[in-house]
Amino acid sequence: MTTFVVPFHLDERQEGFEAPVRTDRTIVPTLPTGDPWIRMAALYGELIPAVAGDPHPLVIAGDCTTSMATLAALQTSVPDLGVVWIDAHGDFNTEETTASGYLGGLPLAKICGLGDLEILESIGLTPVDPQRVLLVGARDLDPGEDALLTATRVPRSTVANLDVADLPSGPLFLHLDVDVADPADLPGLHFPVDGGPDQQELIDLITTLAGTGRLAGVDVGLTWRPDAEADRIRADYMRPILALLDA
Repeated sequence: MTTFVVPFHLDERQEGFEAPVRTDRTIVPTLPTGDPWIRMAALYGELIPAVAGDPHPLVIAGDCTTSMATLAALQTSVPDLGVVWIDAHGDFNTEETTASGYLGGLPLAKICGLGDLEILESIGLTPVDPQRVLLVGARDLDPGEDALLTATRVPRSTVANLDVADLPSGPLFLHLDVDVADPADLPGLHFPVDGGPDQQELIDLITTLAGTGRLAGVDVGLTWRPDAEADRIRADYMRPILALLDA
């Protein structure tokens, strides 16, 4: 497996960003000035050709929007990918439903072809049928995105109750946002949500998913604030999980 690190949160580079795993390549282009989506498109323009064609990439970033680029890269060689999205949030807002305007709350909806799709067109991402998505662990949903998830009939599961039979068929793209975890175990998360699985429950989940032999690629959002004091705790928590994905 090749590990790519993208030390950005949206269009802003995160100084002090540490990925607790062996790194093969770090993507740190100089971005143009302007609209955040234009800047992110430039970032993704560096990542996609690096990842495309890699037999089993692991992309680690500081947000969830980078997952769009990872998926676009995978689609160049693996058609009709199913998506497993593990996150405390739905990331299923559109520009019309978001109350905060936070761009990191939009990527899964865009992946499913909802909202403004200009970024998808610019990076060559083909929308995924919502029925080929499984949302796992989401427990903090805005009313608008909850309604959209229901309307599009996106399958959902808890971490504890995930069944292999519920996974989309065929090769899978896995996205893991670490804020799915209990924030008591991971200090410094940007958007902590009370509750959530403990470390062993996440290890068991990733073991199950990796054990299918169907993971075509993995994207991990280390959605926490850079914090040298917290890095050791977070590294100890994430190291066994990332080791399962970096096999």
